[in-house]
Amino acid sequence: MRQYYVDVPNLGLKTFAFETVQGVTIEDLKFEIEQQIGILSSNFQLMYKSLVLKAKHPLEELPNIHKLELHIGLRGGKGGFGALMRSQASTRKKITNFDSSRDLQGRRIRNVNYYKKMLEWLRKKKEEDEKISEELKEFKKQQRMQKAAERDVKLTQEFKSKLEKWDSEMSKSIMQGLKKKKQKQGNGESDPAKETTEEPKKPAEKKKIDLDLTKTLNVLLEELKSDETESPAENNKKEEPLTKTAVVQEEQPKVQKETKETKEFPEIKLESIKSLDELLKYDPEHLKADLAKRGLKCGGSPQERAKRLWDVKCDPSKLNDPKYKAKK
Repeated sequence: MRQYYVDVPNLGLKTFAFETVQGVTIEDLKFEIEQQIGILSSNFQLMYKSLVLKAKHPLEELPNIHKLELHIGLRGGKGGFGALMRSQASTRKKITNFDSSRDLQGRRIRNVNYYKKMLEWLRKKKEEDEKISEELKEFKKQQRMQKAAERDVKLTQEFKSKLEKWDSEMSKSIMQGLKKKKQKQGNGESDPAKETTEEPKKPAEKKKIDLDLTKTLNVLLEELKSDETESPAENNKKEEPLTKTAVVQEEQPKVQKETKETKEFPEIKLESIKSLDELLKYDPEHLKADLAKRGLKCGGSPQERAKRLWDVKCDPSKLNDPKYKAKK
């Protein structure tokens, strides 16, 4: 004898027994269920392990004392609703805007799109700001180069104008001196004997005059170089033109050798100096004298002298450095 348990909804497990299973099918089992419970066999199905058992399936293939599930089918269908939907599909307006829909995280699609657009705008703005900063740096660099070139051109033009001015003044003063000399000779102020003795010495006098001219030109060039390296306050001072008498005195062959007067400058207190710009405000000769007092090299431009003093101020050990110490 074999027994089978059938799980009936709202009734629980029902037991069905068969003495022999040979030739018995699922259809016979459904008939027994119909007789006991009163449900028509055409209205339900039997399932074994989620598999629907067919009516002609042999019962002997199922294991003994095993639970089967009874599922009652429900009548239904779409009726005319599907045909109605198909007929309205051709006339209904198609939806193309899905901004009000939500994504899998529950966010509105339009909000997600706004967020993406904002991120893209921020990225582009950052790139534009970087480009603008680079262009500003390049523009400032070009401005500095242009100003430096204009300053160099201005200095060369001033140098040329000064040279031309001094050349014209020198030639005028020489011509005036020669005219005065000829007038004195015409008035008979000079002795003929001296003139005869001095005639063979004229070439030597010309050489002396040429040497004096070269000396004066060298002095003028040194003054011009010092004027270029002076501070802005000193450059604003008006240049005093050379008087004709002074030029004539320099051109005379019997002028004594110039002696450079050495000025005494007070010692620069490096402890009170806070920047290199403060040292540049001092007179170049003042810087030179202070370097010489400390036993340091005093040559070069005012910027180099000030830089040397500033290095010594920052590092006093450089007083014994051969690079800074003056040669004896």
